[in-house]
Amino acid sequence: MKRGSAFLRRHSLLGSGPGVITVLVEAGAALIAVGLAVLVAKALTNQSGPENESNESHNEAGGVIFIGPVPIVFGSNRRLARWMLLVALIISALLFATFLISSGVL
Repeated sequence: MKRGSAFLRRHSLLGSGPGVITVLVEAGAALIAVGLAVLVAKALTNQSGPENESNESHNEAGGVIFIGPVPIVFGSNRRLARWMLLVALIISALLFATFLISSGVL
């Protein structure tokens, strides 16, 4: 028996189904694709033309960057930075739970 197949059987979600790692990789790739599609759609709809020059808009931005287990939170104002901090805490909790499940502790 190969070591790789035993690893996948031990770490499977539904017994004979795809492994946890495979599911997480596919979910991550899907989230990246959705995020890129949203960015492209937003960029295409916010093109300013002659009719939009008189309208001033206020844009806010924020985000979370993970370097290893450490989240770096940024935002254009305090309110948005607090929301990003909440998002970072939720993502950190999900990553920690995924680690515990995949290591067999839970």
